[in-house]
Amino acid sequence: MLTSVNTIYFKSDWKIPFKQSSTSSKPFYSDNATTNVTMMRQGNKLRYSENKNLRLLEIPYAGDEYSMYVILPHKRLNIKKLAELVNLEEIEVLQASASEHQVILQLPKFKIQTKIEAKQNLSGMGVNSAFTPGLGGANFNKMINQKTDFAQIYISEIHHDTCIEVGEKGTEAATATATIHYAVRAAAASREVPELVKFYADHPFIFTIVHNPSETILFTGWVSDPASLDQN
Repeated sequence: MLTSVNTIYFKSDWKIPFKQSSTSSKPFYSDNATTNVTMMRQGNKLRYSENKNLRLLEIPYAGDEYSMYVILPHKRLNIKKLAELVNLEEIEVLQASASEHQVILQLPKFKIQTKIEAKQNLSGMGVNSAFTPGLGGANFNKMINQKTDFAQIYISEIHHDTCIEVGEKGTEAATATATIHYAVRAAAASREVPELVKFYADHPFIFTIVHNPSETILFTGWVSDPASLDQN
C-alpha cells in the first residue's frame, strides 16, 4: 500500500491579540435559535468594506503577510442562504475596496475539525478510472517509478482532514490533501462606510485565511453554531 499526503500547516499570532479580560459570554443567533458562546472583543483600526448584502473585515496576523477575512451578511441568515448569497466577484470587490476604519470587533472563539471521504464526491464529478484496478483502469506509470512489473497502482480512498482553532492569541490550522486559491482583482467600493464600524460576528459567517503577497487562500470555512464547537 502506498500513501500520498499533501499537507498545509499554519500557525500565527494576531497582529493585535485580543485581551482575555475582554472575552465574555455573548449570544449567537443561528437558525432561529440563540445560544451563548465565548466571544472575543477588541477595538482597533482594521480594513473594512461592505455592499448591500455583505460586510468584509480583514484581521491581520503578525507581520502582515497573512490575514483572516471574515465575511458577514447584514441580515441574520442560516449558512445555506449565506452560501447562496456569496459569490467570488462580490468578495473580490470587497477585498480590493477595503479601507482602514475604527472597528469594534466581536468574534467568537472556535475550533473546527472535519474529515471528508472524498472518493464518492470525486466519482460523482467523473473521476473514475483512478479508482479502478485492472486493464482500462488507473494508470500512474508516468507519475510513479514502479519496481515490479506485476503491481498496478490505483487509488483506493482519499481523505481530506482539516483542523482550525481561533482564539485570543491567534490561529492554528492544518489541512491535508487540498488547497484553494484565487486572485483578487482591483475594483471600486459599492457602498459608503461609516467612520466607526461595529462588526459583531454574532450570526453565521464565512472566513478565509489568505497569504497576502500571492493572494492565495490557504483555508476557508464557515461558522454557523460556535456553541457546538470545542471552545476550550
